[in-house]
Parts: sequence; structure tokens; C-alpha cells
Amino acid sequence: MNENWDEIAETLSRYSTTNYKEVDYQHEIEGCLKILGWKTTNGTMRSQETIQIGNANSIRPDIILYREDTHGQQVPVLPIEIKRPNNTHKERQEMQLMSYMRQLRLNTGLYIGENIRLYYDSPNDREKAICILTASIDRNDKNGETICNILDYKQFDIRKLDEYCSDLYQKIQARNNLHKRMSEFLSPERAQDNIFMLIREKLREEGFDNAAINDELSEIKLNVITGNTINTLQRQGHKKKGNRVSDQAKGKERKSIKITMENGTVIHENNVMETLRTFIMQVGAENVRTLGIQHSKVPLISNTPDAKYHKSQKPVGGGLLLMTNTSTETKIRDIKQIAESLGLNIKIEAI
Repeated sequence: MNENWDEIAETLSRYSTTNYKEVDYQHEIEGCLKILGWKTTNGTMRSQETIQIGNANSIRPDIILYREDTHGQQVPVLPIEIKRPNNTHKERQEMQLMSYMRQLRLNTGLYIGENIRLYYDSPNDREKAICILTASIDRNDKNGETICNILDYKQFDIRKLDEYCSDLYQKIQARNNLHKRMSEFLSPERAQDNIFMLIREKLREEGFDNAAINDELSEIKLNVITGNTINTLQRQGHKKKGNRVSDQAKGKERKSIKITMENGTVIHENNVMETLRTFIMQVGAENVRTLGIQHSKVPLISNTPDAKYHKSQKPVGGGLLLMTNTSTETKIRDIKQIAESLGLNIKIEAI
């Protein structure tokens, strides 16, 4: 248990239900950073500091944290972007923080608003910075303790922070790549050939005749009903009682839906699950997380895998996971609820 996080969460959570001004919220955040050892008196915490960029331009981050380098000079180590506690973060706010990070030549940045988000800008690509760790302002959120440990002034080390963030970034990228590969492997166009290939290899290893294997497989139809879910292997041409497949096992053909956003953007994936996932990534998974939607006592958007449903949780960026173990009708209701709660004007069509 991190006592600093207890104190900080208790302090900031009081602001969550009221429309406080950003400047008041920042004042409290500065007090929280002082708990962690950062001070305005020694210049390690500087608010609204103007940093000149060239002859005509400048930036003014809400807070910049400083530490001494090996030469004894104080240098910036972390910019912090602050928004009101009832704010729903937007992409332009992420871009603003990223501009501070790049102008200060830093790979990490912190956003504090309705929650706390740690961003990392990989120096090895040209992509925008991504959120790699999110903490709700809740004493029980373990990520809050992690952020407190990272920001503890006495043990703060910019190199260790970069290493930690780079490691998290690589894990997120690997998970996203795995999800992409699985989606390709089990796509409606490729699933049957790929699964049959694996079956053939397994049966050949067990010594079965190749011609006999192909003959058996010719009587089987693989029915893929969602992006990564195999519904049934249905044997065709046999009506024995033992081979009968119930209507529930066969699964009714699920509708594909198309979402048209207010700006004209169309979201239409191969199945409802992938359409929901793309929609959530489009509007911001963290925005959806704040709505508190749950299914089977599991948050629709979570930053931790669930012990029971982890295989049904799909990445939606920023280290967050989407709970997909729901019916098509529930997914469509979720889309409608998200749109209504976030004030989005969308059109949903069954295809």
C-alpha cells in the first residue's frame, strides 16, 4: 500500500463530482506533487513556465518537473498537462501534451484530468505518443501506486522511467500485433483453410493417412461467427442423432452493422465485435471507460485482464482492454449508450 497515493487520491477525488475551475484543480495537483517531494522553492516544479521556441514561438505547459543532470544543471524531465476533473480527454489534448514532450525532447509526459494518464513517445518511430498507463483517481487503483512510485522525487531517474515506459510500450505493441494476427488468421476468408491446415498437421503427426484426413475434412464445415470465435465444426451429410447440431450450437447468422459518424466517417468491419472495437478506439477507450459500463461484473473497458474473461478482452490502445463476451444485441446497445452518453450523433445500420 502506497500512503502517498492514498493521500493524493483522497485529495483529488473530492473534485470529481463538481465542475471546479482548472486553475483550482492545478493548485491541488501542485500540492500533491509536493507530497512526492517536488518543490516550487527549489525550482524542481515550475507552473505556467514559458519556454521560448525559436524567435517567435513559445510553449507554456501547465507544470514542468525538473531534476539536476550529471553537470548539476536543472533540466526538464516531465511535462504535465492538466484539465478539469470533469473533463473527457480529447485527441487534441493528447497532441498538445505531445508537442510539449517533443519540444522539450522528452519521451514521457503526464496528463491529469478525470484520471491520470502516462504517455510515451517512442523515439524509434514517427507515430504519435500513446497512453501506456492509466490510473483512476481511486485509492484502490494499483496503477495510481505505480505512478506515485515513478514520481517520487528521491528515487526519480529519467533513464529508468524511459526504460520502464519503453518496456510497457513494447508489450502493448506486441499485444496489438498478436490481436491483428489472430484477426487475420481467423478472418472469414482464411479461418477454414488455416484451421484445417492445423488439423491436418496434427493428424499426420499421429500417423493417420493423408487421403483419409482430407476425406474427413471434406465433410466438415467451419462456421466462424465473430472475429476470433469459432462457433461449430458441423459435419455435413450425416443425420445421426449423435451428429445433430442444435440451433444454439450452429448459431444464428449474426448481423454486420455500419456506423456513420457525424463527420461522415464510416465504421464497418467484418463483424459486430470488430465494429464495436473500432468505434471505441475512434471515440477514445478512456472516454468510454469513464461511463462505467459493465457486463458479467467486468468493466466494458478495463486496464487489467479479468481472471475468467481475459480471453474475451481485446486491446483498444493505451493498455486498455475491451470486454467482448456479450451478445450482438448487447454490443449494439453499448454503441448506442456510448454515443448518447458522449453526445455523439451517429447512424447505425444493419448490413
